Amino acid sequence: AAEAPAPAAAAAPGRVGNRLIEEIIVTAQKREEQLQDVPISIQAFSGDALAARGIENTDQLGQSIPSLQFTNVAGFTLIYMRGIGTDQFIPSADPSIATYVDGIYIPAGHTLATSLGNVQRVEVLKGPQGTLFGRNSTGGAISVVTTEPGDVFMASAEGELGNFKSRQLKASVSGPLTEWLSIGLDGLVSNGENYYRNIYYEVPRDKFTAGRVKLNAHPNENLSLSLTANYTRQSGLGSVLGQQTDPSALGRLLTIEAAEDNFAAESDFEPRVEGSQEIYYGTLSWKTPAFDVKLLGSDVYILTDFASIDFDGSSMPIAAFDASNEYTDMKTAELQILSNDSTWGSEKFSWVTGLYYLKATAGFDPAHLHAAPQAFTSLQQEFGLPLPDYMNELIADLSPLDFSPLEAEGLNIEFGGLLATRSYSAFFQGTYFFTDWVDLTLGGRVQKEKRYLTKSQTGALDPVSGTYIPVFTFDLPGETAKNFSPKAVLSFHPRDNALLYLSYAAGFKSGTYNVVNIYQPAEYIKPEKVTTYEAGAKVDFLDGRLRVNGALFWNEIDNLQSGFVSLLAGGVVRFQTAGAARTRGAELEGTI
Repeated sequence: AAEAPAPAAAAAPGRVGNRLIEEIIVTAQKREEQLQDVPISIQAFSGDALAARGIENTDQLGQSIPSLQFTNVAGFTLIYMRGIGTDQFIPSADPSIATYVDGIYIPAGHTLATSLGNVQRVEVLKGPQGTLFGRNSTGGAISVVTTEPGDVFMASAEGELGNFKSRQLKASVSGPLTEWLSIGLDGLVSNGENYYRNIYYEVPRDKFTAGRVKLNAHPNENLSLSLTANYTRQSGLGSVLGQQTDPSALGRLLTIEAAEDNFAAESDFEPRVEGSQEIYYGTLSWKTPAFDVKLLGSDVYILTDFASIDFDGSSMPIAAFDASNEYTDMKTAELQILSNDSTWGSEKFSWVTGLYYLKATAGFDPAHLHAAPQAFTSLQQEFGLPLPDYMNELIADLSPLDFSPLEAEGLNIEFGGLLATRSYSAFFQGTYFFTDWVDLTLGGRVQKEKRYLTKSQTGALDPVSGTYIPVFTFDLPGETAKNFSPKAVLSFHPRDNALLYLSYAAGFKSGTYNVVNIYQPAEYIKPEKVTTYEAGAKVDFLDGRLRVNGALFWNEIDNLQSGFVSLLAGGVVRFQTAGAARTRGAELEGTI
């Protein structure tokens, strides 16, 4: 008789889970592709990966992406990638790193570093993305994709306690309403104390509240509609409080002494920031046998109700700023047409084309500059430093108002500046597959953009009546810019799980005007253009357990937009064209 088989040995205890590196599907080229197959330098994180790294806000992405830096200034978020960014905190200073949420462009830097909430993934694209992402992506793009509600009920809640009495609670719930309609609700509340204290004023707690409602309708397998309403509210310091540990040359002339670095600020002007975001957007997707169609639309309103900062950062009442109505009001519409697997010739050629429209108004309406007498008289009398002609003319022009702006009350100026934008663009990008291991991508974007001021005026405070009297009303100029941003990428696939690429791309950042104009009329700041050359590699080893990605890049920048803060420059913040610049570098990342 045949011998019965021996019983199987008991499985040895061991680790449970997938030992391969997580494969992430990205939409960096407007279609779903595996991360390692896209010839762009990208770092992408799933929602689980973000949670594992402790990343809860967009400004924490820099902890895991070495070439990405976030800086918060006066309630604004300044983003740099590969050395390219925008260094000013005014609404007319567009970011160089474009931020998108579910494909919708979020234009303004203020109140931008908000909670990621319930997200599916975050993609960080490095280098100019002028063809598919368009305006103001000269340094790269950050694309946040939120989780779509599905046909399965899901709920989660999470609480957190930390030092400085910080507390956070976030929750989400989603599920089907009918067979073809689902809803998702997300909420977050957090607050905490600051590690800075102010000797003269009580420091407010940092508070953040956010809520999102998302509807997903899919009446059939070829048609879907997603609608989202998002609201956030922030208040607190927003980095407007700090210590004056290193006075500038002007500050030293005004006898400001360096403070001890002990987190005890001596600001004589109460710092505070309060702001909100209202974002409504929708996406309609339709699959046909010939191609796929997407329609995207948005209505974005970003408001800073109040922001104040002590410019000198000392106990001396020299200069301060506050804004009581700083906002960005923007509407966008985009049409995308994409090839699919059924498109004629799709086995050799894939493509995407589309149109984009943007309408926006942004600026201060109004803001105030407060300057004490010694800010000017010390320069003239004590140090013998002459004031610029326009400052002397300003003082002379104010004299008929029967009050002296440089006496006890100092100089209190109210200014308003609003910048309008109309932008139209068309784009196309296609990839031709010569063989299984060589393909060529060509693309371009044609853009026409008009920017013009709708308000630019200055008034001065009458200390007797307590009202602001109009002093200057400036002309409202406008400029129209046209641009073509090309792209070319040659890709090689020498073996499975290996990609080598050479790329050339250009990016365009809109020309702009200074919305802060105290005495001088606004000047046009030319558009900034970036051209980049890149060589990269993406390779997996050890049967998918080791991944090494790297890139060499060279960026040439024309008409670099930069700025400075100066009382004597005719305004609080001035933007300018700083000529040319260049960044060069190498990146290497590995996962095992």
